Formats: sequence, structure tokens, C-alpha cells
Amino acid sequence: MDTAKTAIIALSRNGITLGHKIKTGLGGAVLYAPQKHAESAGADVAFSQPVSQIIRQAFSQYRQIVLIMASGIGIRALAPVIQDKRHDPAVVLLDEQGNFAVSLLSGHLGGANKLARRLALICRGQAVITTASDVQHTLSPDLLGKEYGWKIQNPENLTALSGLVVNGQPVGIYQSAGENLLKGELAPNLNRFSSLEELYKAHRPGNIFITEQELSRNLSPLSLIYRPPCLVVGIGCNRGTAASEIEQAVFDTLSRFRLSCLCLSDIASVDLKSDEAGLREFARSEGLNISFFSGSELAGVDVPSAPSQAAMRCAGTPSVAEAAALLCSKGEIIVPKQVYRPNITVAVALKPAVMPAEPSASWLYIVGTGPGNPDHLTPAALEAITDSQVIVGYKTYTDQIAGLINGKELISTGMTQEIQRAEKAIMLALEGKKVALVSGGDSGIFGMSGLVYDILRERQITGLKPKVISGMPALVSCSSLLGAPLMTNFSVISLSNYLTAWAEIETQLRACAATDLVMVIQNPTSKKRGEIFALACRILLEYRRPETVVGIVKNADRPEQEYWISSLGNLAEEDIDMNTTIIIGNSYSYRWGESMVTPRGYANKYQLV
Repeated sequence: MDTAKTAIIALSRNGITLGHKIKTGLGGAVLYAPQKHAESAGADVAFSQPVSQIIRQAFSQYRQIVLIMASGIGIRALAPVIQDKRHDPAVVLLDEQGNFAVSLLSGHLGGANKLARRLALICRGQAVITTASDVQHTLSPDLLGKEYGWKIQNPENLTALSGLVVNGQPVGIYQSAGENLLKGELAPNLNRFSSLEELYKAHRPGNIFITEQELSRNLSPLSLIYRPPCLVVGIGCNRGTAASEIEQAVFDTLSRFRLSCLCLSDIASVDLKSDEAGLREFARSEGLNISFFSGSELAGVDVPSAPSQAAMRCAGTPSVAEAAALLCSKGEIIVPKQVYRPNITVAVALKPAVMPAEPSASWLYIVGTGPGNPDHLTPAALEAITDSQVIVGYKTYTDQIAGLINGKELISTGMTQEIQRAEKAIMLALEGKKVALVSGGDSGIFGMSGLVYDILRERQITGLKPKVISGMPALVSCSSLLGAPLMTNFSVISLSNYLTAWAEIETQLRACAATDLVMVIQNPTSKKRGEIFALACRILLEYRRPETVVGIVKNADRPEQEYWISSLGNLAEEDIDMNTTIIIGNSYSYRWGESMVTPRGYANKYQLV
């Protein structure tokens, strides 16, 4: 199966046109079309066979399939080859206009729901998601812990347990290991228990166990057992110990102490064993991470067992197995050193059950949404918005991504309420919710990123590390519309004196104008700042010729977009508002037809004719 690509299968000319748009938006996709249309339409693969045959072939070759056709055609073709949610690829079906992207198969495990949302953005349509947990915004058992490598020991119970969750039946939850993904408020029918005994006594119809422990008593038929990769085994061994001996010692230890081998994630030892073939072969065969530490590092670790003279003599540390397990896991020893004579010692440590390091830094996304056209939303921005539970933003920007917000909590406010939005986003993130604070263009360029960090610093909030997701700045879109005005060094200046004093802006404006840099002017004017723009135009004319080429773009990438070429001498009379970006050329910039160009300098170095 080709996991790197997506198959797009279209039947009509309109569908093929949409397929090209989707291919560009997704990247790495293969477009299939009937032979009678394929050559003229530029499809990757032309077919003359029945489309049902092509769909079934794609079903076994790709992890994602996009069908642009009537639903009946797609469903009838898929019916004979559908297996189950663990094996089927993601299938999304669209009409040829891209109005609706229907998640048809493998919504969760295969990622069809996420794909449908992404396609809806590309096509400016509506994602149609029917999985009950998404509609109800409740726990999705088939997704729980997936991105952190959790394994489900008994996946045959997934469907039944999911039914209890979405139908409001009581489900008990016990967790002793793994990332704390269930922090915060749960649905009323989901109840946490601090011990196995409490959970067993509650007699819930279904249970969720997230644990490294082997469960001793008979479980409810509607129980799911999740196995996070949370166990680290420290190993000391003699030179030349076989992988089979190490395997036997490790799995015997796990079995005797009733620990699940499905939770084993790492092994660790002293760096003198970094070339030990048996250790590396065991790690490779079991798909485990392997770490090595110096004797001095290990010697500095407090361990529960008595020091080993043999380890001190050979490795320069009183402990190998326990110390290595502790250093690697950053947790605690749950199985002290076990000696398998004559040549192996084993200890087991449990990684702490905390919020995951990286995703905790990502509970607050600060997302740049680009100038306005959803086609220019970056894949990373789309993923962050899709992943979030709450969207916070200025109404103009949230309106631009309305198709992605359905079913999510939306907090949308007006202009000049930036601090309130940032505070709300931070508060919700600290409560454990996944929050996307959206900002037009790029959030790090005159956007919301800096304000969030200012609040975190001033209030000494150290437990939250935002993840800034880049977006396309308006100046990039404007440059593309105008031609090639930013081919050499340039500056960017905002004329807004809302947060920066005009005296400071004027100093910067004069400095840039005097250097002959191409200048990008943003936030040029407003109802209250008309005199500032007029003054800025007069200042620029002190340093540059009136005939200097100027490009003007209003409402870039929005339906009301317009752009034109003017001159610095006429700039003050142009129709400029707060949604306008102005690019002022340098002394070499020129107008070519309806385009503005700033030469990079190739003509000075190379013969172009």
C-alpha cells in the first residue's frame, strides 16, 4: 500500500478541474481520470476500465482516496472490498463543485474526518462528518492515545465500547500510566477512578483501562485496555550475552511482576555496552529505543538497591540496570534490580504519567490564517485549527475560516479587544483545552504572537508554551499580485500609532526612505488617522522622486480584492484604507505593463539578451 500518496478519482470535466485544485492543495496526490478526458485535462493516470475497478484497485494501494462523483457510484464500487476500520483506507466523497466533502470510510483511524475538513477548506465547501463522537464532542476511543503510540490490547471491543460512550452509558476510567490526555472535564457518563478496586466495585457496563499492569480478574466484555509505551528496562550484562538470553530475562521479569510487554518502550545500559550485539539485536527485534549513559552519569543516580562491586569495577558505577532505567525514564523504579545469573541484571522503571511534553506546549496554537483566501491557509495551520477544541479570534478572521469551525467552541470579538482574546485563549489552554488563537496573515508579523508572550512574561506564567503556526503574510500575497516588487532588500513599516508613537514611526519611516530600500507600508490609514497618511506621503517625497513606482493592493485575497500601479507623487490622492498594503519601489523599480518589478541585479552581471 502506498502510504505516501492520495488517490483522487474524478469522472467529469468539472470533477477533474476540482481534482487538480485538490491535488495542488494536498501535495503528493495522484489524479485519475477517464481516458476520454485525461489527456486534455492533464490527469496523472488515464483509465479505460470501469471506474468501479479503478476504485477497488486504489483501495488496496493508497491510504487516502478522494472520490469526485455521485455517492451511489462510489458506494457500490467500495462495497465488495470494505473490511473494517483498522484496515480500510480513508475515503472522502465530493460532488464535482466541491460543495460537500463527505467522510465516508475510516473517519477516525484512517483519518477521513481530518481529510474531509482539509478538503472543505481547499474547495471552500462544507465537511460532512457523521461519526457520533465528533458530533457530540465526546471521547473517541479509537483515537485515544493514538498519536502517542498507545496500543489497544483488545481492539475487538472498540465498537461496543464506543457505543456505550456515544449512547451515554456509564463508562469507568482507570489510568496509571501514559500521558494524561483525559485532564479536564469529561462527559457526564465518563467517570474516573483512582484505583482498580474502586472501579471494579462500581460495576460500570464498560471500562477503559490505561495501564502498564496486567489485569488479574475477569473483565467486563465491554472493556478496552490501552497500553502506553511507558516501561523502560535497564539492563546490565556480561560481554557477549546473546539476544535470546536478554529477551528471556526481560520478559520473565515483566511476567513475574505482572507488567504488560506491550508497554515496553525503551531499554538502557552503560555506554561501555553501546557495541553489545545482543542488546542491539534485542532492541531491533522488539522495535525498542535504546539509550546508553556514561559511568559517571549513572554513578550520580540514587538507586534503591545496594551498590554492586562488580559494576563499580567494570563500569565505574555502583549501579547499571537501575540507574540506566531511571535516567532514561525520568520516572521511578517499579521493579528493582533482578539478577539472572551469571550474566544479566534487569530493572524496570515507569515513565511519569504527565501531560506529554510536546503536545502540552501545543495546547495553545497561535495560528496565522493568511490574507483571506482559504486556499492560502498552510497545511500546518489547517491541522492546528482542526485539532483545536476552541477557536478564538477577531471576527473578520474567524469568518474567513468558518467552514473549519463547525462543532467547535467559537469566541469571536471585535477590533481593539486583542488583550481580552489573548487572555481568554491562555485561560482556556491552562484549563487543558486545545485552543487556536487565530490571527490574520502571519501571527508573528503585526499579529497576536507577541501579545501572548507579553502576557505570559508579565504574569510569570511558565506552564504554557504556545506553538506559533506560520501563515502567509499579506505582503507576500500583495507582492505576487503586483508582479515582482520585492526581489531585493525591503523594509516593512506599519503606520498605525495605536501602540507605537508617531514620533518613533516617523524616525523609522525617514530612515528607510533614505536608504533606498523597497518599502512595504501596512495599516496606512483609518478614519482617525487620515492626517498621518498624508504626512507620511510628504515625508517620503522628501527622499524619493514623485515618479517612484508604487503598487497598491486593497483587501488582498478577499472577494473585494483590487490592485493597481501608481506613483509616489499621486499616492496621497489614491483610494487608501486600513485594508490596503502599499509597496513603494526603490530607485530601480519599474512598471512593466500592469506589473511592478524591482530588479534583483541579474542584468548588471549577466547578458540577458
